[in-house]
This record gives sequence, C-alpha cells and structure tokens, in this order.
Amino acid sequence: MFILTNIQPRRDGTVVVDVGGTIYTFYRRIEDGPLCCDVDSDEDAHYLLSIADGRFFVGSDAVGVDGCAVVINAPRRRGRPPKVPA
Repeated sequence: MFILTNIQPRRDGTVVVDVGGTIYTFYRRIEDGPLCCDVDSDEDAHYLLSIADGRFFVGSDAVGVDGCAVVINAPRRRGRPPKVPA
C-alpha cells in the first residue's frame, strides 16, 4: 500500500520508520512532493494508518501529467498563496 506522511524529514530528506523490526524509508519521488513509501505488509500499513495523530495517510503511486504525484486525502496547506509576478 502506498503511504504518505507529513512528518518533517531529516537533513537527508527522508523519514525512517521502524514497524515491528521492519524499516520503511519515506522519501520524495518528485521535488517538493510529499514523503512517500510503498509499504508491502498490510498489517504494517494498517498500523501506520491507525496512529491517531494523522501523520500517515493513504496515497496513490500514480504520477500525474505535470509530474506531480496524485495525492488522496492530503492535508491542506495553510498560509498565504505564493506571490505571482504580474
């Protein structure tokens, strides 16, 4: 199952998660994209998704036409939109 996370990455740009002795590394597939990992075990995926703070959510491994990953149930960004030159 393809899982995304909104955890702040380490300096190398990854998030490493240990689930019952199995190490999963979340990384960005595209620049400025979400951190993602393909979790093979359904039990491990269910465990990550059941964490109450909402740091893990289901995504899609499909890549859109513009090169951005298609994200399902992604958290909304807060703050002002970026400035666009006139």
